[in-house]
Amino acid sequence: MPCALFRNLVSPGRRLGLALGFTALSAAGADPSGIWSGSMTGRDGNQREVSFRFAADGPRLTGSMLGPTGNEIEISDGKVQGEEVTFKVVLNWNGRPAALLYRGRLTGGELRLKMQRVGAPRAIEMLLKKAGA
Repeated sequence: MPCALFRNLVSPGRRLGLALGFTALSAAGADPSGIWSGSMTGRDGNQREVSFRFAADGPRLTGSMLGPTGNEIEISDGKVQGEEVTFKVVLNWNGRPAALLYRGRLTGGELRLKMQRVGAPRAIEMLLKKAGA
């Protein structure tokens, strides 16, 4: 009976709008907040552990890359749009700044990222998993 009442009270156009709204809410539910860890293959072919700490506030992403010695390097220009995540990390290599651009997709408990140094011809891929997931 409640379904029939709903059909009678809400027009087909409004039902479609409600359905699309609920779909958009569930798609926007991907939350990158937390600690993500995984590994990547370096230029020398060796595996390197990599971790990030993220906090999302709507479309804004903040956080840091966690270094192997426990140091944290702040991310900048972080954005979250649906399942897409983008941010930048600026490292100090031999006294020069080196910007690394990250772009990825969050699905379930996995974050697939591509990292590319500004001006470099290729990107390095990595798969991260959320801690405690």
